[in-house]
Amino acid sequence: MFGRNRELRVLSLAHNRLALLAPAALANLTNLTHLDISHNKIDRFHLQTFAPVVDCLKTINFSGNNLALNEIAILLQILPEIEGVGLANLSLPEIPPNFFIYNERLIALDISWNKLTTFPFKLLTKTKLLQRFDISHNKLQTLGEMDLQRLEAIAQVNLVKNIWHCDQCSAGTMLVYMTTTVLNSTLRQLKCYSPLRLRGVSFAEMSFDRLDPCPSTHEAQMSVIAGLMLLCVAVLAAVAGALCCTRRRAAHYYTNEEKRREHEHEHPDELLSHTELGSVATIHAPYHLVPKGS
Repeated sequence: MFGRNRELRVLSLAHNRLALLAPAALANLTNLTHLDISHNKIDRFHLQTFAPVVDCLKTINFSGNNLALNEIAILLQILPEIEGVGLANLSLPEIPPNFFIYNERLIALDISWNKLTTFPFKLLTKTKLLQRFDISHNKLQTLGEMDLQRLEAIAQVNLVKNIWHCDQCSAGTMLVYMTTTVLNSTLRQLKCYSPLRLRGVSFAEMSFDRLDPCPSTHEAQMSVIAGLMLLCVAVLAAVAGALCCTRRRAAHYYTNEEKRREHEHEHPDELLSHTELGSVATIHAPYHLVPKGS
């Protein structure tokens, strides 16, 4: 397709309706360093498509496609020289820790606009050269000390538009790092999402005293106990209901049986009328009959 543009270094195919890159789509593009295929409808790859650019491609943007992570992982295995990867807007709830095991030279990573609920610390331990990291617009609520220490080593970090929980346990350490480390400008622009009374308040305006207190151990224990008690009450109610139903059925059965027996005792002629004429009853005697004359 682009065979006559051998000197092409940057190629953007973003925001089209591409469902697949043809096997010869990148033929002869041996100088291509940046490829953007974001916001298409791609859901799989032909690995031979990327054979011409294995040794030259430095950045690739997969964002906003219908790609499964295993499709991307297989492709990244043949692109060990890659330095920048875009994985935004792929609805990812998590990324495996060893996802970039073949991409030790990774410098820039965009995983924004996904559904990540925990900071991918183990993932970032594999990308030691990372200098630009975007994890904005996810569902992070807090960062631990080890997470913050890893972020200190990254020059450009974007954490905005997550659902930060502003209590002393969740945000306390973040405020300490905001005031004492190079993460100051990064953390100052974050905003609380919960509790509701602090929603929209930036970390720059926050102090430790304004944060909600941590839930106490006693409160947590009481919550667990209350939950268990409710469960026990529900189980007991179900058992009692079953027993009550069983007893009602038994009482109804015995009442009807007694009425039937009383009726038969008072009206034996009705019982005889139900017996068919000519019916034979076999009696098994416990002795042998002796013929006459024996």
